[in-house]
Amino acid sequence: MNDLVPEARDGLRMREVGEEIFIYDARDDMVHVLNSTAAMILKLCDGSRRVADILHSLRSTFPDLAMSRLEEDLASTIKELERKGLVSTNC
Repeated sequence: MNDLVPEARDGLRMREVGEEIFIYDARDDMVHVLNSTAAMILKLCDGSRRVADILHSLRSTFPDLAMSRLEEDLASTIKELERKGLVSTNC
């Protein structure tokens, strides 16, 4: 998974309200609610970063978390973002 390059779909609009981030998907006329960490991951899914690069960014943001926990959380978040149609990967 570390070599995958996730990319957020074009046309998504983000709006922060308190601790939550609302993502409006105009294509499907849907609103998705993400926590701040999932929104950070979505922003990092710009089509130029591999999952390993995103993991490195998260490591610097959350230095006290175990690497295995970061890897698991990143993988599950990317899978969930893919399931919702917000990102795609080069797999």
